[in-house]
Amino acid sequence: MIMPIPVLRIGKHKGRRFDQVPDSYLRYLLKMPRLYPETRTQIEYYLKLKSREDSKPQTVKKDSLKHRPQYFKKDPPPPERTESGRSKFRELSQQAKEKAGYV
Repeated sequence: MIMPIPVLRIGKHKGRRFDQVPDSYLRYLLKMPRLYPETRTQIEYYLKLKSREDSKPQTVKKDSLKHRPQYFKKDPPPPERTESGRSKFRELSQQAKEKAGYV
């Protein structure tokens, strides 16, 4: 039977499901002396289930990929810098400065 994940009703993560809240914050809430007993039991149960899931060994599916394929083509590397390209850049930037009135 699948149980719904409870929603936190107090604190700065109010309105979020337990799986969206950091475990350290849930443990911090358990240290609060005036926490509602129902909330305390829900948090304890969730953390216990989560620790069981983390301790289970991860099984790899036989037909699954072991790497993520490249979906997008990589851009070609930029062209090599040459002295003629540098001089052309200097000339164009000088023209732009003169046009803008900086020189």
